[in-house]
Amino acid sequence: AEYMGWPIATLAVSLLVGLVILTPATRIGRCSRLERVTLVALLVDAVTVFGPVLYLPLSRTVLNFFDCTRLPDGHYYMDVDLGVRCFTQAWKNTLPVALVALLVYVVGIPCGLAALLLFNRDRLHSDPVIFARHGALYKSFRPAYAWGEIVLLVKRLWITVAVVFFTKLLALQFLALFACFFVFVVLHAKLEPYIEPMHNALELHLNIGITVLLFFGVSFAQNGLLQSSGSRKAFEILANVCIAGLMARLVVAFVVDVRHWLAYRKAKRDAEDAAKSSGSAYSGYDAGVHDDGRTICSSDSGDAIALLGAADDFGPATIASISSHSASGSSGSIGSA
Repeated sequence: AEYMGWPIATLAVSLLVGLVILTPATRIGRCSRLERVTLVALLVDAVTVFGPVLYLPLSRTVLNFFDCTRLPDGHYYMDVDLGVRCFTQAWKNTLPVALVALLVYVVGIPCGLAALLLFNRDRLHSDPVIFARHGALYKSFRPAYAWGEIVLLVKRLWITVAVVFFTKLLALQFLALFACFFVFVVLHAKLEPYIEPMHNALELHLNIGITVLLFFGVSFAQNGLLQSSGSRKAFEILANVCIAGLMARLVVAFVVDVRHWLAYRKAKRDAEDAAKSSGSAYSGYDAGVHDDGRTICSSDSGDAIALLGAADDFGPATIASISSHSASGSSGSIGSA
């Protein structure tokens, strides 16, 4: 019971933080009025924000409960903690909690988020309220690949299963992990699902780098592959160079991303100032209420305003392009930006 307390406590704290952040007093997009939401809607919003981030550690904790290893004394023990015997009465008493956690975390998070995207598939980029509440789930991806985060959750689950259940089967574990990263190398190279080319390149490079590190890892684990000390030393150097290269790539990507974000904020402020001085539609945000009581932004230039409301987190080039369309009174679509 103590072992399963951590994922439950983590989710409870995350939902509490999410409810504090996503209170009804939070403004949606650029609307001047507030959206009236229910507690269930706030819980869904919290899971949308924190679910993908917590999915890997929560899933691993839950699956570790079912990973039991037989020791020489003939009994089964949890592989993550050999001091805990499996299939005892205490283990069986905790089993219902573990099964609920398996259903809620491991299965429920990806299936629930997938259902959310499917239900709102026609409004993901056209409704500013949907984008403001759930955009964190898909705003980094091109519209055709709005489900990309769900695929990444499947990838994390794939990795977790291989790491948790194949610890005694090194060859099978290596094949499972290698297949996972190789598949995603091919998918990213072919589809380029992210909006920003930099993110596509970063994901591709990281997947390739981790695949190379897996090869180094299995080489070190199989002593027969590296019989001489010279060979082992050379592989150690190459592995360290690969790790250093991946770390440097992450640092460079972070710096570039920050610079893009700062440039975007500047371009956005300049566009808003120019629109205000010229009296164009860019500043014409008003609040309207649907029949179901939800508040949504509207203006005289409908499509342009909806487009701008859904472009808050795109790059500087995108926002500048959209701003020029808005100032000239034309409209377009995010997919073509």
